[in-house]
Amino acid sequence: MGYTRITATMDGTVVAILVEEGQTVNAAQSTPTIVQLANLDMMLNKMQIAEGDITKVKAGQDISFTILSEPDTPIKAKLDSVDPGLTTMSSGGYNSSTDTASNAVYYYARSFVPNPDGKLATGMTTQNTVEIDGVKNVLIIPSLTVKNRGGKAFVRVLGADGKAAEREIRTGMRDSMNTEVKSGLKEGDKVVISEITAAEQQESGERALGGPPRR
Repeated sequence: MGYTRITATMDGTVVAILVEEGQTVNAAQSTPTIVQLANLDMMLNKMQIAEGDITKVKAGQDISFTILSEPDTPIKAKLDSVDPGLTTMSSGGYNSSTDTASNAVYYYARSFVPNPDGKLATGMTTQNTVEIDGVKNVLIIPSLTVKNRGGKAFVRVLGADGKAAEREIRTGMRDSMNTEVKSGLKEGDKVVISEITAAEQQESGERALGGPPRR
């Protein structure tokens, strides 16, 4: 029965069994797969990079990602590679290295992540953040407070009298959450995030007093 012995070509964990007990497998079949093995000590995080961001993303940049079961626990890693073109060559043929969805083009980037505690599993969904650039020890404000007009940036600042006044600022780096302030504000200034108009305040008061909602 020695000819029935199956020897794995690598160390790893069986992640899929593709045949059933009693099933006939022979050499006449085209490359029959018995089981799938994976080295779960090092996981590949394959992520999509939007076409509009692809020139900013490079191998060696820091990334952080979360998994759906632990959305508040980011995992740090390094970006190992970014696909350089629309296709890659594999086994003598060309395969697309991009995905398209709703007319948007995404390129693939890859990061190899150590998995010593076995927390990461094959097929997991990850939410990834690539650190394009960064600054430390700077003054930041929420990006939604900044209004751009005529090539300049403005914010509304609460004064000592309790009234808000517009102030011009000079900004630096920004992301979807925060904007760096280079001048125009100092630590401790109170920036207005949103203001209630007189009409909104009156409507809010009417509803609080039991007035009928407007239609």
